[in-house]
Amino acid sequence: MIRELRSHLKESNLTADQCLSAFDEAKNKGVRGGQIYDFLHATAAVISGCNKIYTLNLSDFRELYPELTIESPE
Repeated sequence: MIRELRSHLKESNLTADQCLSAFDEAKNKGVRGGQIYDFLHATAAVISGCNKIYTLNLSDFRELYPELTIESPE
């Protein structure tokens, strides 16, 4: 699927300061454990101007950022 979508994807990297801010925000939102990885993906999406995330794990992303639309690719 990624190979098919590759031309539509944009890379986004968080700086160290952005990661530290995201960790603080995650703590304030009660994000814990493995969900921190989803939170970092969502943070990168928001910072890069995305408004939608496609994932097979809808519930993992739904509560992280209200401004993001979370949808299944299926």
